[in-house]
Amino acid sequence: MVTPIEQRFMDKHQGSADRHEKAKDLFPDGVTHDARRQHPFQLYYTHAIGPHKFDVDGNRIIDYWSGHGSLILGHSHPAIVDAVQNQIAKGTHLSGSTDLEIQWGQLVRELIPSAEKVRFHSSGTEADMMALRMARAYTGKTKVIKFQEHFHGWSDYVAVGSAGIGGIPKETLSTMIVLPPNDISVVENTLKENKDVAAVILEPTGAHMGLEPILPSFLHELREVT
Repeated sequence: MVTPIEQRFMDKHQGSADRHEKAKDLFPDGVTHDARRQHPFQLYYTHAIGPHKFDVDGNRIIDYWSGHGSLILGHSHPAIVDAVQNQIAKGTHLSGSTDLEIQWGQLVRELIPSAEKVRFHSSGTEADMMALRMARAYTGKTKVIKFQEHFHGWSDYVAVGSAGIGGIPKETLSTMIVLPPNDISVVENTLKENKDVAAVILEPTGAHMGLEPILPSFLHELREVT
């Protein structure tokens, strides 16, 4: 049964509803990213400016999502647009080193002083895969501790402790240890009982984009015991 608020939504967004029907034939669940699943259908947008997005039906919508949290200056900020336009005119894929990558790396180290070396990756999934491999190679140990529902990309190892682990070999899953967050005693006991732990990985702000937050005190305690 359609509720009144759902009916209002469908009436205001008929263009998105039509596109969703086409998308269901192309993409799993009709979306190109899991976070875009909406009921009864996701919205389709034409453009965005500042804090607002505009959908195919002409509705102006406040964007609380903000590019998964990355658009701290909002959409289409003039300084960002100018910088991108100027740079793309110089080349789209130079397949070589540039001064900008050195500047970028230096900025990363200024923001994260503990980062002795910087490696750029195409995605967070790849960065986490390399971090886990490096930890295992350096320590000679196998297992990694992660926390329930924390997201670290789409690789098989870090999928454990989250929904959707079908198709992942049990041998892979057995290399991960999933613990509840915010309980330092559980971490300490696990480290005492298991001497094959190479690393601990977590979302410092907590699972589900901070909806299940990590206590600041837990982060300090975790740093001490590791």
